[in-house]
Amino acid sequence: MSRSSTSKTEGRSPTRAVLPWVVILGTGAATGFLALHDPFLALAAVLLALLALATVTTPDFATFAVIFILYSNIAVVASRFHGVPRLVASAFPLLLAAPLIRDLILRRQSIVVTPVLPILFLFLVVQILGMMFSKNLEVTRTVVIEFLFEGLLVYFLITNVVRTPRALRLAVWALLLAGFVSAAVPCYQQLTGTFDNNFAGLGQTSEGGFRTGDFTGRVEVRQVRLAGPIGEQNRYSQNMLMLLPVGLFACFSERSKRLRFLALFFTAVTGAGFLLAFSRGGAVALLLVMATMVLMRTVTLRQLSLVGLVVVLGLVAMPQYWARLKTLADIPSQFSRQISSQTGAGKPDSSAQRRLIEMVAAGMVFADNPLIGAGPGMFKYYSQEYGNRLGVRRITETRKAHSLYLEVAAEGGVLGLTCFFAIVLVTLHGLVVARRRLLQGPPGATPGEEHERRALANLVTGFLLALIAYLGCGLFLHLAYIRFFYLMLGLAAAASGIALSFSSRRSPPASALDQGVHEGTA
Repeated sequence: MSRSSTSKTEGRSPTRAVLPWVVILGTGAATGFLALHDPFLALAAVLLALLALATVTTPDFATFAVIFILYSNIAVVASRFHGVPRLVASAFPLLLAAPLIRDLILRRQSIVVTPVLPILFLFLVVQILGMMFSKNLEVTRTVVIEFLFEGLLVYFLITNVVRTPRALRLAVWALLLAGFVSAAVPCYQQLTGTFDNNFAGLGQTSEGGFRTGDFTGRVEVRQVRLAGPIGEQNRYSQNMLMLLPVGLFACFSERSKRLRFLALFFTAVTGAGFLLAFSRGGAVALLLVMATMVLMRTVTLRQLSLVGLVVVLGLVAMPQYWARLKTLADIPSQFSRQISSQTGAGKPDSSAQRRLIEMVAAGMVFADNPLIGAGPGMFKYYSQEYGNRLGVRRITETRKAHSLYLEVAAEGGVLGLTCFFAIVLVTLHGLVVARRRLLQGPPGATPGEEHERRALANLVTGFLLALIAYLGCGLFLHLAYIRFFYLMLGLAAAASGIALSFSSRRSPPASALDQGVHEGTA
């Protein structure tokens, strides 16, 4: 042994030599202890350790992991079903500190301030004003804090860590994987009929269901509405629907046949999950998305026919969904029937009737509080008083408005509604402009450069249609689970910013889709 190597060995501290083994053995012992009490907690601990290691070595992996965990709702499932402390389950977005520190400090890039960010701060101010004048300060304060952390902060972090085409592509694959995981268990439940098992929280079901026929249409059966890891069937449907255009256009953007097939497979499973929620509002929103695709000419007639064929096959495979959709025809007659006559086959759909009452009640609350509304989260405390004024049906409990726009109006007034529409319209406009510039392209572009522009344009189109899907579902769903909306809004803003930066370069490098840098604006 050489003298230098001997001196290094002698100079090494015994503590430093033993410490790695202590950490490994301690981690193993802790994992074994957790496994005796709850195997899920042990698995979560191991995954958390691996996630931390991957984040340190590859900061972009943190972005992928946070988007996957958030959209799949795994952190909430871990807290609700497996005893993970709520604070721990809520802290996973802090992983985004790794890519954020890398970009701001190590790479010395500027903070990304999108055109929507100032409007979000203005929306926060409007909510604070509504809180000050509301009748229940505690309720409104909770809603404002939720918006601050699950809305504004999520949006800011996402737009500041998704800066490159490569990061955007990883984010898209994180969404597709989250959709696949969220839909795989419900698909298994439907195929096997195991609705009494929630599969560790990944296969939650609704408390009720609906009566329908079996595959022959002759025997009446009860169909359970599946809700995946979300736990609420209509919200689950909305989340799965947003992923369908993202997955479809991600498939168009990939060069590799294997990746195209994988994206298509993930999207197909997600689509099955969407159908298994049996949401009528989701079906209306799907038609809106398809109509938008036609108007924008984002797909060829052949591709649109293929999508339509898939939808028809889905309805044929699950005639229960068609039975569910047929009840939409009864909605216009809801207010023409009184509660006293709701008997026999002529009984109206009580769910649809109740929602119509709540929507009208929200409009009445807005009319009485036109400037700043009744306060964030306050409509439900007015729903009984205003809903019962209609005399159509007796409401005996607090209810939400079941309409995104009417509830924002009732709780935020003209100021809140204006801010919300500005947030959405500015984001959509940015996506439309970015897509148009990418498709125009510079003259004399090489085939490789043209493919990269088309690929990025496809990703932008996917997020544009995802927001259209959310807004379509918003006709029948109030603004809840806001983290999903602001995550998608942030990714859409990041996509438009990256696309505009990419299109401004006359001759982007051949590998720009994987290595280009979006600096952002300060």
